[in-house]
Amino acid sequence: MRTFLIRRLVQNILLLLIISVIVYGILYLVPGGPFDQLNFGAVSAAAAAAQVKRLNELLGLDKPLHERYLSWLGRALTGDWGMSWTVAFGQPVSRLIESRLGNTLLLMGLSAVFSFLIAMPIGILSAVRPYSVWDYVITGFSFFGLSMPTFWFGVMMLIVFSVTLGWFPAGGAITPGKANDLGDRVRHLVLPVLVLSLVQVAGQSRFIRSSMLETLKQDFVRTARAKGVPWFRVVMTHALRNAILPVITLLGLEVPQLFGGAIITETIFTWPGMGRLFFEGISKNDWPLVQAITMMSAFLVVAGNLLADLCYAAVDPRIRYE
Repeated sequence: MRTFLIRRLVQNILLLLIISVIVYGILYLVPGGPFDQLNFGAVSAAAAAAQVKRLNELLGLDKPLHERYLSWLGRALTGDWGMSWTVAFGQPVSRLIESRLGNTLLLMGLSAVFSFLIAMPIGILSAVRPYSVWDYVITGFSFFGLSMPTFWFGVMMLIVFSVTLGWFPAGGAITPGKANDLGDRVRHLVLPVLVLSLVQVAGQSRFIRSSMLETLKQDFVRTARAKGVPWFRVVMTHALRNAILPVITLLGLEVPQLFGGAIITETIFTWPGMGRLFFEGISKNDWPLVQAITMMSAFLVVAGNLLADLCYAAVDPRIRYE
């Protein structure tokens, strides 16, 4: 296990280093810059160019690309992601992320929990009773959820439950003046959590159904049934433990979403989270902010895959990392 961990850590560090080079290079090769949208009013073109040049020198953008990258990498390794250029000029990027991270963890965490708690039983039910009425209903729901655009579903939920019925707020995380009102926070969470959960359930339930169907056809399941083991115990103890391995991979890939948020859903519901912050950074050419969020997401992707590999050994005794 120790050798496996050391090898994977070295590989992951090299992978993250390569990702950082690619991300940094692509962003700084994009046409335009952080000051393209500045309005200098009646200032002459020469004076405006001089102002832009001074701002570029202030941010170190006048230096060669490799020098800027090495400087940024050295600061990033210490947790300093630089200053925001346009979203919150002069504010540390780490402070911006910290201000939005809690909202995203709350939204994405609740969505992940609810979607898994719903997808697991209906996926198992669909696999245990294939081609039954329940299976057709669940399959139809899954195809509907997979083919339904998130932005359309979110807008429809707003029109029905916020505009027409007035049951829930149309956006935001809290109502001004009610920061400590738990009920108000729950009402703001209902619609975005519902949209994210239903969309995730559609894919997860199909994944669980496919994995369970394959496992239920294995010889050890027939052997357990031949020995007189009750069917419920066969499904929940023998089959589920083996079918859960692909699901662990799926959950490992969802770890970055807890940090990165959902750009479309957060934008529709004006939820002040990481997804909306990332969208603002891209639309306003705030490259330090975009770099920080992208690299943190890449780190979580790598960490999620490593965590999934370790969970394999804990769930399946046949897997050993020697």
